[in-house]
Amino acid sequence: MNRQFKLRDGISCLAIAALFIPVLCRAQDQDLSAQYTWAPVKIGAGGWMRGMAVSPSDPTRMYARGDVENLYRWNNAAQTWVPTKLASAFPSNITAAPANAGAGAIAIDANNPDHILVAYQFSESPDLSATSPNINLNVYASSDGGVTFKAGNLSLSGTLSSETTGERLAFDPNNGKVAYFGSPGAQGATDGLYRTMHGGLTWTQVTGGGYLTDTSTVRYESQLPRFDGNNGTIKANGQVVSSTIYITYITHDETNADAVSGGGVIRSSDGGQIWTDVTDAAANNKCGSTAQLCWSTIYSDGN
Repeated sequence: MNRQFKLRDGISCLAIAALFIPVLCRAQDQDLSAQYTWAPVKIGAGGWMRGMAVSPSDPTRMYARGDVENLYRWNNAAQTWVPTKLASAFPSNITAAPANAGAGAIAIDANNPDHILVAYQFSESPDLSATSPNINLNVYASSDGGVTFKAGNLSLSGTLSSETTGERLAFDPNNGKVAYFGSPGAQGATDGLYRTMHGGLTWTQVTGGGYLTDTSTVRYESQLPRFDGNNGTIKANGQVVSSTIYITYITHDETNADAVSGGGVIRSSDGGQIWTDVTDAAANNKCGSTAQLCWSTIYSDGN
C-alpha cells in the first residue's frame, strides 16, 4: 500500500510540474530588471580594516577601508558605518558594468570634512572586461562627504588593493585645493608622485627640482606624503601652500624582480619646488627584505 501511494503521489507531482513548466518558462522570458531595487547587504563576517582617516576639524567624521575593498563612512547620528562604493556614487561610465573596486587610500580636507579623496582601481570579471575594459588606478574626489565622487584624470598601472602601509593621499592642511598622491607603480612602470592644485580633479606628476628619478637598475616608489602645517606657508605653483612637505619612498631592485632594496625620506622646504633626500644612512641600511623603517609613517618634524 505504501508503495502504491508513493507512486501515485509521484505521478501527481509530475503532472503538476508539467502543468506549470510552460508558465515558468514564459515568466523567464520577461525582463524584470527595471523593477529591481538594490541596497547594500551587511556581510556579518570578520576581516581586517586596512586604513582609516579622521577629520582634524570634526572627529565624528571618519572613513575606513576594509579588506572587502569598500570604503565606509561613519554615520554619527545612526552610530553605524555606511558603505560608499555604490553605483549612485560614481560616474555612469564606471558603473555601466559590474566592477570590483579596491579603496587604497583616503584623505580628508583639514578645513572641510565634506571634501575627501579616495584612490580606487576598478576591475571586472573576464567575461565583461572584453567589452567594458578595467579602469586603472585613479583618485576620486567628493565634496559631499562621500555620497558622490568625481573622477580625477589619472590612469596608473599600480594597484593598492591590499594596501596596509598608511594613507598615500594627503591634503595640504593650509590649502584644501592642494594634495599629493604617492602611487605604487609596478615593475617596469613607474607612476611616481602626483600633485593636484585643483582639489583632486586634475593631477600632474612631480618631476625635477631634485625629486627621485629612476635608473635602469633602481625604481623609486613614492609612498606617504606628509605636511608640516605649522612651519609656515609659501607661494608655489600659483597657490599659497605649506612650506614643508615630506615623502617617504621605497627603492626596488630592477635587476632582482623588483625586490625591495631600501627606502628613505625626501623633503621640500619651499612648497614642493625643490627636494632634498634627508634619509638617515644607518636607517636605510636596515631596510632590506623586512623594510620596517622603509614602511613607516614619519613625524611632522621629519625625525
